[in-house]
Amino acid sequence: MAKKAIYTIVVLLTFVVSSAFAQLDTDKYKYYRVQNSKSLRYLSVRDDVGSINKSNLTADFNAIDIISGAENVVSDPGSIIGIVDEGAGYYGLEAQGTSVSEIVSGVKVIITDNEDGTYLVCGTAKGSKGGLSGSGNAYLLDPGSGDVLSFIVSTKVGAKAKGTGNWKVLPVDSNDGTNFFGVDMSLYAEGKYYTTLYTSFAYTLSPDMTAYAISEVADGKVTLQDLGSYVPEETPVILESYYSSASANRLQPVVGEGSVPGNLLKGVYFNHNRGGIHTVRTAFDKNTMRVLKVVDGEITLSDEGDEYLPANSAYLSVPAGTPSVLKFGVKTAIMEIQTDQGKTGRVYDLQGRQVRNPQQKGIYIVDGKKVVGK
Repeated sequence: MAKKAIYTIVVLLTFVVSSAFAQLDTDKYKYYRVQNSKSLRYLSVRDDVGSINKSNLTADFNAIDIISGAENVVSDPGSIIGIVDEGAGYYGLEAQGTSVSEIVSGVKVIITDNEDGTYLVCGTAKGSKGGLSGSGNAYLLDPGSGDVLSFIVSTKVGAKAKGTGNWKVLPVDSNDGTNFFGVDMSLYAEGKYYTTLYTSFAYTLSPDMTAYAISEVADGKVTLQDLGSYVPEETPVILESYYSSASANRLQPVVGEGSVPGNLLKGVYFNHNRGGIHTVRTAFDKNTMRVLKVVDGEITLSDEGDEYLPANSAYLSVPAGTPSVLKFGVKTAIMEIQTDQGKTGRVYDLQGRQVRNPQQKGIYIVDGKKVVGK
């Protein structure tokens, strides 16, 4: 039972570790995918429920899945992991509006560099590097089949010899041929493609994309606000593009402040149905929700939706009695993104890295806005 417990503890811990080691510049906050070097499978956060019992070392980290194939994570916000340095050799994981410390308290992640482009990940619930069980650290392994992680309680050498305990930390880059984040758009109307999106990270859009918030509902129509090329974190939006594929609709996760005041759209992170407490999803209510749908060749917000809202999607919350179909009305000019706590002056590049002394020409994010360096 103790080993099984350690196993689940390591699951989430690894998540954090792997990503952190790819970039050892602790002054920077970046976004990564975590991939097992042998199975080539990726980690993805599917819900925000978990627990740990320190007295008997049992834990539940079934919120994390292992996904095969880059094509299955390219449009998955759950696979985008933000890493922050917590000091003393530990790292924190943030994804899907939650973090390791929020899912389960007391869990720490330790990272060991293999010096070959891969990393070992182990965890402790004691807040010390002595390990979980007293007999060694619990190192994360990918068994290579199924979607359940495993572990080995061992030394660094023993874990590395296993092979499946080696992990890659891959920075997400819109210019990368494989490890980019993009969105597929299946709704087509009047020469353009549409979808909705809700992510915990801010991002910049590809040139042929537009992001809209909704500022008003009146007379059976919605007023759309053009957000420009930058979307703040935790902002539900409607996306529009001339293209349908994720490869053409690339978004670059970035670090940046800001909010969209008066946005009537709401968002959901999860549609997970693993069973028990890991059934985390939002039921569609046609009386109070409108979702994106093509009606008679026109893009609309409709009361016809699936039983549950898709993960990382947006919907319009409406009062009972609202027309069943809301058409798109006026599209307003690009709005100014407001910072939540005043202007910080922090500067980031388009890869989400904080820039201390920008000296080169280029495009930067400052207080939620794109700025062109001279």
